Amino acid sequence: MSKRHATAARPMSKSGRLGTTLQRPPTGARLGTARPGTKSGVAPGTGALASSVQVADRPMTQQGLTGVKTGALGPQRQVLDASYYSGVLRSKIKELRDEINTMEKESGALNAENATYLTFERRAETLAQQLKERQGELADYNLLIDKINTNTDVEEISEDCAALQSQNNRDSKGVEILFGEKREKEHQVSQLEAEIRRQREATNQLLQGLDYDTQNKYMSMKEANFELQQKAEQLQSQVDNLLSIEATLQSELESNPLKQRAFEINSRIHELIDKRDSLKEEIESEAQLSPEEEKAKHLAQVKEDNKEIAGFESRIRELRAKIEQCQEEIVRCEDSIQDQDSEQAKKYKELRKREEQIEDYLSKHDSLIGEEREAKTIHEENIVKLLEATSTGLSRAKMLPSVRDFKELKDDLEFKATEADRAKDTLQTLE
Repeated sequence: MSKRHATAARPMSKSGRLGTTLQRPPTGARLGTARPGTKSGVAPGTGALASSVQVADRPMTQQGLTGVKTGALGPQRQVLDASYYSGVLRSKIKELRDEINTMEKESGALNAENATYLTFERRAETLAQQLKERQGELADYNLLIDKINTNTDVEEISEDCAALQSQNNRDSKGVEILFGEKREKEHQVSQLEAEIRRQREATNQLLQGLDYDTQNKYMSMKEANFELQQKAEQLQSQVDNLLSIEATLQSELESNPLKQRAFEINSRIHELIDKRDSLKEEIESEAQLSPEEEKAKHLAQVKEDNKEIAGFESRIRELRAKIEQCQEEIVRCEDSIQDQDSEQAKKYKELRKREEQIEDYLSKHDSLIGEEREAKTIHEENIVKLLEATSTGLSRAKMLPSVRDFKELKDDLEFKATEADRAKDTLQTLE
């Protein structure tokens, strides 16, 4: 009795509950470890499971999972444990494997189609080349048919074919020559590139052997050289642009006489301005000189001018002497030719005379042709006039009477003349 009393009289814990021996629920009735309605679970309709919370109304979690909607009929799982999610994962893995298998099948089919496409593409290129060749042959046959339909001689066709064949042979040789030149140029370029690489390697080796200051100086000079090259290229491009502009302006100037005249006047003005400036400088320099210096300068200028004049005069005398000598030689040659009565001199004279006649004929060739054309025109006009007169005479000859009609007309005329005479006599008698 004392023990029971002691246990019953146990004081309350700090949280205000009774001792665990009296108030602690059984272990088997913990939430989430046993199914409701079982022997060790809580009775249906009591505890936390009897609340109005629904799993389907569970909001979206941070990991992206939503509440699983349960079926509408039959008993359903109310607590989602690890086995449930394992089953869901296995189903999803199975679906993924099925999808991977499907995609692998589709990929294999696409690879097969690509291989078939490449095969067909190569075949299409071959067929296109064959079609091009057949079209060329068809064009040749059509040309041959046209030649046959136009009654072209076979020899002409053969000549055309031979000409085309020779042209093709020449073109083929030219292509071969160009291909050989290309190969040679490529070989030269490869040799130059190899030489450039060797020179660069040698330069790098030399740089590595130099001290630090010399290397820095070389690099700075190299950068300066690169900048100068860029500037030179820019200046060259500017020069090319200016030359093109100058050519354009020159063509416009040549096409426009007013601009050309203005350019000449402007250039003349610039020349006069330069001459004026030079004269001003001379005057200013002379103004700064003393009379003795100015006199010495003028004397030196006079001496220099006299030297130039003497040189020109001596040159003139030499040229005159050479001219007289050449004239004398010409006279001697003419006299010797006139004195010679040999066959060679006669032939020379004949050839000279014939050459003069030919030159005279060539010089008068255009005028002679004009005169002949005028004479031809006059003769043509005379011929036309004679033909017209002949035609008129023939038409008149067709209108003339015959011999018999002429005799009748003559007798009739004589009879009428006699009657007229009688009438005149009768008229005189009556008067």
